[in-house]
Amino acid sequence: MKNTLMLSALIGAGVLASTPAAAQIGVGVVGGTNGLGLYVGTPVSDRINVRIQGSKWTISESKKIDDINYDVDLDIGAIGAYLDFHPFSNNFRISAGISKSLHELNIENKPVASASFSIGDTPITGSVQAGEIRGKADFNFAPYVGIGWGNITHIGWGVRFDLGAHFLGRADVDYTLSNRLKTAFSVTEADINKEEQRAEDDIGELIYPEVSLSIHYGW
Repeated sequence: MKNTLMLSALIGAGVLASTPAAAQIGVGVVGGTNGLGLYVGTPVSDRINVRIQGSKWTISESKKIDDINYDVDLDIGAIGAYLDFHPFSNNFRISAGISKSLHELNIENKPVASASFSIGDTPITGSVQAGEIRGKADFNFAPYVGIGWGNITHIGWGVRFDLGAHFLGRADVDYTLSNRLKTAFSVTEADINKEEQRAEDDIGELIYPEVSLSIHYGW
């Protein structure tokens, strides 16, 4: 009987020792398809954690469209709130949440001596000065669904991996032309609206992948 009780106590102690302690808060650094960022999380139950995360990066380049060179700045990122569900009470999790998309595209033309393009139904030909054509495309809120490995509420250092998708939806496109171009070629607001609608249709419904790796510390 004594041996049985002793064996049970040892087994129980081993199980307790192998069970990761739960942290009340965890913070981490993340890098991936949404850039570099930070996150913080805390448990709300034995299997569910809530997490706030934000990340961003910027790409700048030159691109030629309709024989006009543009300076292009592309921001990629998101800041959002997520729930991490651990169905098996281990490192595997299913994540879902909502994010404010930081994806934004800005273009501004470089000077060109002889251009030929259209805004809506109005053709524009001749010289175009720098900054006379500007465009912007951005997104609003985006639902997120994904899976991952790692638990932010384990005490001490840990590693997380995420694989998922942000459902960005349709872009909001805004074109701006200089008063000189609008006056010289009789470009109307209807022309600009038509060009914006055409660009939004070309972009369509976007789903942006999330692939990220992070390290965190919980206490």
